[in-house]
Amino acid sequence: MNKQATIKNENIFDYYAQTSAQRIKEHFDNTLEKEAFVIGIFGEWGSGKSYLADRIAESFEEITQKSVEDSNLNIIIKFNPWRYEKENDLLIPLLITLNNEILKYQDKIS
Repeated sequence: MNKQATIKNENIFDYYAQTSAQRIKEHFDNTLEKEAFVIGIFGEWGSGKSYLADRIAESFEEITQKSVEDSNLNIIIKFNPWRYEKENDLLIPLLITLNNEILKYQDKIS
């Protein structure tokens, strides 16, 4: 693949990642019931899962900051299981990650 085709493919992927992230955010904005939800992204190694997750998180940063200021808490917690691939049980690092991230907002939680 030549350099121009590679750049074009990267731009197309970036466009779809940004568009998907924006649509998820808009869906959340337009939902009356603000309940907890989880987004799972599945795909082959190197298919852009982390990139897409980062774009989604970026689209929610404004919501997260505003919710902290308004005491209407929304927290984005990222957990990358690849960092713990040698662990026998992923539950422990997951719970530690959840605990550590929630503790950052301890003064906002009533």
